[in-house]
Amino acid sequence: MDSDDTEHYAWRTSEGWNVTWLPDRVLSRNEAVTAMSIAEVCARNPDIADEIWRHVWMWLDELGLTSGDFLDRLF
Repeated sequence: MDSDDTEHYAWRTSEGWNVTWLPDRVLSRNEAVTAMSIAEVCARNPDIADEIWRHVWMWLDELGLTSGDFLDRLF
Protein backbone atom coordinates (compact mmCIF):
# COMPACT_ATOMS: atom_id res chain seq x y z
CA MET A 1 0.00 0.00 0.00
CA ASP A 2 1.62 3.25 -1.08
CA SER A 3 0.65 6.83 -1.69
CA ASP A 4 1.33 9.65 -4.10
CA ASP A 5 1.24 12.08 -1.15
CA THR A 6 3.84 10.62 1.21
CA GLU A 7 7.05 8.62 1.21
CA HIS A 8 5.55 6.25 3.76
CA TYR A 9 4.09 2.92 2.72
CA ALA A 10 2.60 -0.24 4.20
CA TRP A 11 3.25 -3.86 3.30
CA ARG A 12 1.71 -7.15 4.23
CA THR A 13 3.65 -9.82 6.09
CA SER A 14 2.70 -13.27 7.28
CA GLU A 15 1.86 -11.73 10.68
CA GLY A 16 -0.15 -8.71 9.50
CA TRP A 17 0.76 -5.29 8.15
CA ASN A 18 3.77 -3.03 8.70
CA VAL A 19 3.92 0.71 8.06
CA THR A 20 7.19 2.60 7.64
CA TRP A 21 6.45 5.21 10.30
CA LEU A 22 5.43 2.54 12.84
CA PRO A 23 8.26 0.02 12.35
CA ASP A 24 7.83 -1.61 15.75
CA ARG A 25 4.15 -2.47 15.26
CA VAL A 26 2.33 -5.25 13.43
CA LEU A 27 -1.05 -3.88 12.36
CA SER A 28 -4.31 -5.20 11.03
CA ARG A 29 -5.28 -4.14 7.51
CA ASN A 30 -7.65 -1.50 8.90
CA GLU A 31 -4.97 -0.15 11.22
CA ALA A 32 -2.53 0.06 8.31
CA VAL A 33 -5.08 2.06 6.29
CA THR A 34 -5.55 4.37 9.29
CA ALA A 35 -1.79 4.82 9.69
CA MET A 36 -1.42 5.60 5.99
CA SER A 37 -4.26 8.13 6.21
CA ILE A 38 -2.41 9.91 9.02
CA ALA A 39 0.81 9.97 6.99
CA GLU A 40 -1.02 11.39 3.97
CA VAL A 41 -2.59 14.19 5.99
CA CYS A 42 0.81 15.11 7.44
CA ALA A 43 2.41 15.12 4.00
CA ARG A 44 -0.17 17.68 2.83
CA ASN A 45 0.71 19.89 5.82
CA PRO A 46 -2.76 21.35 6.42
CA ASP A 47 -3.23 24.52 8.44
CA ILE A 48 -3.39 23.90 12.20
CA ALA A 49 -7.01 25.15 12.20
CA ASP A 50 -8.05 22.66 9.51
CA GLU A 51 -10.83 20.30 10.63
CA ILE A 52 -8.84 17.31 9.38
CA TRP A 53 -6.76 17.41 12.57
CA ARG A 54 -9.80 16.35 14.60
CA HIS A 55 -9.85 13.20 12.49
CA VAL A 56 -6.12 12.68 12.91
CA TRP A 57 -6.47 12.79 16.72
CA MET A 58 -9.28 10.20 16.54
CA TRP A 59 -7.23 7.99 14.23
CA LEU A 60 -4.25 8.20 16.58
CA ASP A 61 -6.52 7.08 19.40
CA GLU A 62 -7.69 4.13 17.29
CA LEU A 63 -4.05 3.09 16.96
CA GLY A 64 -3.35 3.60 20.66
CA LEU A 65 -0.91 6.43 19.95
CA THR A 66 -0.49 9.75 21.70
CA SER A 67 0.20 13.07 20.03
CA GLY A 68 3.77 12.76 21.33
CA ASP A 69 4.21 9.39 19.61
CA PHE A 70 2.88 10.91 16.43
CA LEU A 71 5.12 13.99 16.54
CA ASP A 72 8.22 11.91 17.29
CA ARG A 73 7.58 9.59 14.37
CA LEU A 74 6.25 11.84 11.60
CA PHE A 75 7.85 15.23 12.27
